[in-house]
Amino acid sequence: MTQIEPISSDRISSSLRGLGISLRVDGDGDSVANFVKGNLRVFKLLFMATGQDCDILKIHGFFCTDSLGLEDLTQLIGNCNQWNRGYLWPATMVTFHSNIAQLGADVNIPLPAGVSDAELSVFLDTTISAFWQCSEWLTQEVGSIHGDRHFSEQDRVDLEKLFGQAS
Repeated sequence: MTQIEPISSDRISSSLRGLGISLRVDGDGDSVANFVKGNLRVFKLLFMATGQDCDILKIHGFFCTDSLGLEDLTQLIGNCNQWNRGYLWPATMVTFHSNIAQLGADVNIPLPAGVSDAELSVFLDTTISAFWQCSEWLTQEVGSIHGDRHFSEQDRVDLEKLFGQAS
């Protein structure tokens, strides 16, 4: 009989290692993994058990975005919205922190009844595959999405007008 247990940071890390994923555990106990293609880091995923009862498997991703000018933001946001209309997950978004545009994505899987080790492994493997698919789709739609973009002070003022506080 398959044993159903609550999710935990330790179970998530163990399952990721079982999938052959190289990871580190941060100060909060969350697993962090970088995903690369060749010598290029494509995205970073943060895996955690969250929620009031730690019953939600949350995977938050950060795509390594290339130089995106302010004029590209409308297209990028439109591309994120197009992805979100066509796919259930990961849900994509554009955020701004410390003059850097960040293309991110989230998956939240509520598991109030717990999960078996095999199910947890399938959830994690499927989610990682979905992030790869999303990365490839965004690269086709936007062009290269790899690197970091630092905005000028004028870009920052313009972004605050468009989106509110940009930091």
